[in-house]
This record gives sequence, C-alpha cells and structure tokens, in this order.
Amino acid sequence: MAKYKEQKPGGGSSKYLGNHVITTEAGHKIEIDNSPNDRRIHVYHASGTYIEIKDDGARIAKVVAQDQEFLEAGKDQKITGQFNLTVDGDVFIHVTGSMKQEVKGDYEIVTHGDFRVISSGNNLQETGGDQRVQVNGKTSHRTGGEREHITGSNMVETVGGNRSVTTSGDSTNMTAGSTGIVSGGDVSIVSADNMGIGAGGELGIGVSGNMTASATKIFLN
Repeated sequence: MAKYKEQKPGGGSSKYLGNHVITTEAGHKIEIDNSPNDRRIHVYHASGTYIEIKDDGARIAKVVAQDQEFLEAGKDQKITGQFNLTVDGDVFIHVTGSMKQEVKGDYEIVTHGDFRVISSGNNLQETGGDQRVQVNGKTSHRTGGEREHITGSNMVETVGGNRSVTTSGDSTNMTAGSTGIVSGGDVSIVSADNMGIGAGGELGIGVSGNMTASATKIFLN
C-alpha cells in the first residue's frame, strides 16, 4: 500500500492583482486566487494548520494538533477512487451497535504482531470455496463444551511425528465400510476390563513369528 505524500500549499503561477491576500497581526492568512490556471482558496492558521482548494478542485488539509469532529446525525462518505489510510499510532474503533463489512474483491489482513479475536457470543464462519490454514508453530484447540466434526467427503490426516489420543470417557469408532490398520512397528491393545472381538463373517489372525495369548477371563459378544 502506497503511503500518502503531503503536498505543500501555495500557487505556482499566481498573477499580480489576481491573488487577494488577507494577513492578520497574529499571522493568520486567507488567500483567494483568481489567477488563470491557478485558482485557489487558502485558509492558513498561524499555528500551521491550513486548508486549501486547488485549481482542479483538489483539497489539501493539515491539522498540526488534535482534530475532532462531532456529528449529531448520520454521515455518508463515498470514494470513487483508491483510499489509503496511514496511522503512525494506535487505532481504536468503538461501535455501540452492529458492524458489517462487505468486500466484493479479495480481503487481506497482514499483522506483524499477535492476532486475537474475542467473541462473547457465537462464532460462525462460512466459506464458499476451499479453506487452507497453515500454522508454522504450535496449534492448541480447547473446547469447554461438546465438539462435532462433520466431513461430507473424504478425510485425510497426516502426522509427521507421534500421535496420542486421550479420552476420559467412552470412545466409539463406527465405519460403514472396510477398516484397515497398518503399522510399520509394534501394535499393542490393552484393556483394563473386558474385551470383546466379534465378526459377522470370517475372522483371521496371522503372524509371521510367535504368538502368545493368555487371559484369566475371556469375554466374547
């Protein structure tokens, strides 16, 4: 985004008798310039604050101290061209009602510090196309209530390191199709209580090495 460069006031081709100037003892100045191709209106305060309207209708305003504006009714603002805003300090926007932003093109937010969003109500996000989230650091997701994950098509999960899932309550995995478990290393299944293995068809267990099974109690559904 290009930064706005401040323009200096003053005409470049003012003609004698065409520029009417009023200067006060305190240093205030009012210029009404009727020179051809350099028609201007310039109001200058001794502090350095000024407003100028140039020949082509361009307006330049500079306020050297705090600028305040109070509107008792609504305000409509339309900008036909590009709009650039540069703030060297902090920005705070306080809205007592609802706030809506509509962008017909792309919308991009770039922050060089932390990014935080706080919502006291529900948070709803809807994307008409694809969504991609890339996190170069650690990701933490904590939900105080229930969590539901629904995928209308295929789901692929790839973990480059170890994977650990801890459930304080019951855990149920249901698959309408086939299920395959492939491990390049050892597989351990440990139950502190009863364990049941059932198959509606054939059940086959094959090992290329030794197999040992021992139990003090066997429970089959």
